[in-house]
Amino acid sequence: MGTTGSVYKVKGSFQGRVATGLASTAKGVAPGAPISANGPSDVVPDRFGGYVVVSGLGGTTESRAALGEGARTLGTVFRTRDGKVLADLTDHETRLNPDGGDVHANPWRLARSGSGYLATDAGANTVVRGNGDGTTATEYLLPKNELPTGAAETVPTGIAKAADGTVYVADMSGGRVGASRVWKIAPGQQPEILATGMTNLIDLDLDRDGDLIALSYSAAALVPAAAGRPVRDRRRQRRGHRDPHRRPAQAAHRRRRRPLRQGVRHQQHARHQRPAGPRQPLTPRRGCAAHTPARPRRSRTPATGGASLCPAPDARGRWESARRPLDSRRRATPPRSPARHPGRASTCRTTHSTLREAAP
Repeated sequence: MGTTGSVYKVKGSFQGRVATGLASTAKGVAPGAPISANGPSDVVPDRFGGYVVVSGLGGTTESRAALGEGARTLGTVFRTRDGKVLADLTDHETRLNPDGGDVHANPWRLARSGSGYLATDAGANTVVRGNGDGTTATEYLLPKNELPTGAAETVPTGIAKAADGTVYVADMSGGRVGASRVWKIAPGQQPEILATGMTNLIDLDLDRDGDLIALSYSAAALVPAAAGRPVRDRRRQRRGHRDPHRRPAQAAHRRRRRPLRQGVRHQQHARHQRPAGPRQPLTPRRGCAAHTPARPRRSRTPATGGASLCPAPDARGRWESARRPLDSRRRATPPRSPARHPGRASTCRTTHSTLREAAP
């Protein structure tokens, strides 16, 4: 229990707290435990100054009394300028329990209606009217939402009132996906469903054109998954039974690959072996004198006597080649002066001439 609740105002360039020291409470403050806080949840300006605030609680009058004297405004509609309680929704739920379910009061949203106020009670599944003199009355009792998976508590949250007196109420329907509804309550009429198929609606409002705007808390379900999920049987999975709770991508990732048989491996390797038959003749290397275009300057390589400079195939159809092949990216540089190096010449010409003379 504390006094950390406040009203925060945003208007133009002004932003700041205009009311502080309001009662609030939190449960589950132990280390590692989730925290559930209750306190001021909605506010409307007071005609005579200050603000009218509705405060949540999530309990009964007994649980509120256990928090001390400072918690008297929790679960009520009160004024900030003097702290007067205008409507005690917690006392209304504890005494009357209109829906006949668990006694649980949790006021949520507020809308001005005549000289009083209409407040939704998410815990009691009701819309309560506060007359301003401390008395309360059940204005609307919203039924449960009958779903294929079972009945869901209505949990009314947002409320808005149009200029013609029509009241709109949103519910969460137990936090189920696609189960939230918007109720329309015309003056003198019973509540009727206006829209459905939404999820976790927590507030409503009307814009300048009279269009209804809904606020969703979350697109996911707030209720835990259903219990009683079957336990996976590993033996049944090994026998070939498909597990419906296992994702296909995960099952494929964990599937073990069986090794190929020895004969199949040999067959696969045999497909990539080199086909039998005579070898193809080699292409003369780049740099051969017969395949090199003539240079504009005089060549410094000694003459070869008019002999062919390219190797010829032998009797078996094979081409002779040098033991140290030329690098296709570099061309051998001839010596500067043939007189100083009479035994050195162009690598391509010397090699091919020598091989040609040695051929039978």
